[in-house]
Amino acid sequence: MWGFHSDSNLWLVKRNHGQTEYYKDTHDFSSWKKVDLTELSKVPFHIPSKDPKAFNFKVFLKRQFKEKFSGMKNVESLIRRDKEVLDRRTNEPMKLVLWPATK
Repeated sequence: MWGFHSDSNLWLVKRNHGQTEYYKDTHDFSSWKKVDLTELSKVPFHIPSKDPKAFNFKVFLKRQFKEKFSGMKNVESLIRRDKEVLDRRTNEPMKLVLWPATK
C-alpha cells in the first residue's frame, strides 16, 4: 500500500516486508528500480484528502508503467563478474547484480 498524507506533505510506502518508508517529494522515487516502481504502480493507493498533486503523480506513475518508464529517471542495476566464483553449469565467472539503496 502507498499513499499521500497532505497534512505532513509526505508520501508513505508500506513495503511487502512490513516496513513503512516516508518520502518528501516525488523526485525521491527516482532512486527506485523499475521493478519496485512497477510493483508500486499495481498496489492500492490511499489518498483520504483527494489532493490533486497526489492523484496526478499516481496517474503519471501508471502511465510510466505502460511506457516502461521511458520518461522517468530511475536506478539502473550494476552487473559485476566475480572471477573467484564460477557458475556450475557454464564454468564462467558468476554474475552479481547490484542495486544502490533507495533514498
